[in-house]
Amino acid sequence: MLLLMMLLLAPPAAALPGRTVESVYYRARRLFNEDVKVGAWTTAEIEELERLVETEGKNWVAIGELLNRHEHACMDKHKSLHAIAGTKKIGTRLLSLSTHSLVHSLTDS
Repeated sequence: MLLLMMLLLAPPAAALPGRTVESVYYRARRLFNEDVKVGAWTTAEIEELERLVETEGKNWVAIGELLNRHEHACMDKHKSLHAIAGTKKIGTRLLSLSTHSLVHSLTDS
C-alpha cells in the first residue's frame, strides 16, 4: 500500500522542487486525515506541546495522540517554534544559536 501511494505521489513531488516523494506523502497524509485536528495552533496547544515535550521527550507519536494532532505536525511545530526563538534546548539549558553569542563565548574562553 505504501509503495502504491509513493508511486501515485511521484508526479506531484517532481513538480515541487526540493520536495521528496516522502515529504509529499506525509503532507498529504496530514492534510486529509480526518481523525486529527488540523489548522492553526492555539496558545493553549502550544503551551501543552512544550509541556509534553518536557515530560514525554520527543516521542511524537504519544504527543500527537495526546494533542489529537498528527505526530509530524507536532514535531514540525516544535521545530518551528525553536527556530523562530533562535534557541535550542539541551538538557535543562537553553543555548542561543546566534553567531554573536558563539563568537562572544569563544573569545571569553
